[in-house]
Amino acid sequence: GTLSNVTYHEKSQMFIVSYSKEIDYEALSEEGERLVGYEDNLPHAKGFKSGILLINPRTWNIIDKIEYDQNSLINDMKTMRIQLNSKTKRKREYLVVGNTFVRDEDIGTMGSFYLYDITEVVPEPGKPDTNYKLKEVFHEEFRGAVTSVCEISGRFMISQSQKVLVRDVQEDNSVVPVAFLDVPVFVTDSKSFSNLLIIGDAMQGFQFIGFDAEPYRMIPLGRSVFKFETVSLEFLVNNGDVYFLVTDRNNILHVLKYAPDEPNSLSGQKLVHCTSFNLNSRNT
Repeated sequence: GTLSNVTYHEKSQMFIVSYSKEIDYEALSEEGERLVGYEDNLPHAKGFKSGILLINPRTWNIIDKIEYDQNSLINDMKTMRIQLNSKTKRKREYLVVGNTFVRDEDIGTMGSFYLYDITEVVPEPGKPDTNYKLKEVFHEEFRGAVTSVCEISGRFMISQSQKVLVRDVQEDNSVVPVAFLDVPVFVTDSKSFSNLLIIGDAMQGFQFIGFDAEPYRMIPLGRSVFKFETVSLEFLVNNGDVYFLVTDRNNILHVLKYAPDEPNSLSGQKLVHCTSFNLNSRNT
């Protein structure tokens, strides 16, 4: 198999790793039945089967494992401190997993997200390191691939096809969408800083977005002028100046700046390009 994402759960001090392994592709309909013409005795195309591993860094043993259905692919996974009560501002650290079902081209793409809590349990006899387990809190399936997940102001955002939706977790562990934004083509990466978001697109550069909770809304603040094919991006904040680091599919690292006082930036709507570097290596 191939390891795809690694994240760290601070409260339990555990690592969570996602993986995918190659399996024989089984062509199934939306009802889960084999498509007409499928034959067991013929060579098959290859599909994916994904899962997540809970690893204790004290012994590096796998202490819990969750495996998903066939033809599923974990695109993104992060731990986040999510607010459960707007009055007390109480937060809890959760694991959010974004999943996509890779199926035939004539069947609509489906995606899902999972919300997990990492809870302390009584360890197995003779295995003192097995004192934590993954506990599913919420799960939802819908049309559209989930390609990126991100924390924003005590809530979490997921990309869902050509939209990004901010969701709020309630005290009864239900999850409700509170704000959304349309994106051009396909979200490749997203990052947050306080209540600010950057959302990278596969063909149209990236957008700089502000999130407001009273009332719930997403406010476009600026976007890149160059329509590069974004692979990954990150905030770079220094003394009140907001810069962005962006890499593209040509292995170029771009540095841009939010500069609303610059006359050519249209009050910040156009992000100012500072410089570019050729990395000469594949970036993720």
